[in-house]
Amino acid sequence: MIPVFFLDVGHRNKGGAQPDPGAQYQGRSEVALASVYVERLATRLRARGYAVELVPEGPYYTRHAWALQRATAYPGRRGLYLQCHLNAGGGRYSLVRPDHRSKWGAQAARLLATSLDLGLAEVEGSRSDELYPSASAAEAAGRAVTNSGLRSWWTRGWECIDGIYASSTLTGCIIEPGFIDGPTHGPLWTPDGLDRLAAALETGCVQWAATL
Repeated sequence: MIPVFFLDVGHRNKGGAQPDPGAQYQGRSEVALASVYVERLATRLRARGYAVELVPEGPYYTRHAWALQRATAYPGRRGLYLQCHLNAGGGRYSLVRPDHRSKWGAQAARLLATSLDLGLAEVEGSRSDELYPSASAAEAAGRAVTNSGLRSWWTRGWECIDGIYASSTLTGCIIEPGFIDGPTHGPLWTPDGLDRLAAALETGCVQWAATL
């Protein structure tokens, strides 16, 4: 089965009284950098013959509704919806969060996170929360939901892909491939670094497509 990829730049014109550029650091903007790696990922996937849909701007619930409607143009085909961000807080890892309600989410997140680890020498370890499908499961594993990574997942991060679950064919994941202010991630925010980032995500997408 040939899947379709829905690529979405987080924060970009998501509504509200003020524009939301996402994280900012030393003149860098999360939205500006994510837009570059999303566009390069789209080019790479299209060159391989995959269908790619760039999700329009707006509040997240309108993006999800658009993707669900657009997915009907691809009957019988699976889709991967990637809400693309950058992290902040000085970390050294990549992070992929799936929609924990989807049986396909954990596999997609694992492949994407592994591809980021292998493709980006600057990223020191991935962390994907697909193993913790609920707050109680996370706490039983010794990871309190008040910890920064999980708090982001259970609260702020959830709205980014919440509506995608309404589709029986789409799988949603949040991508945060590096830290805009990370001590080792500066090389990722150059033209060459962003291309390497797109290439790493391309590998994960292709590997996921091969599982269908």
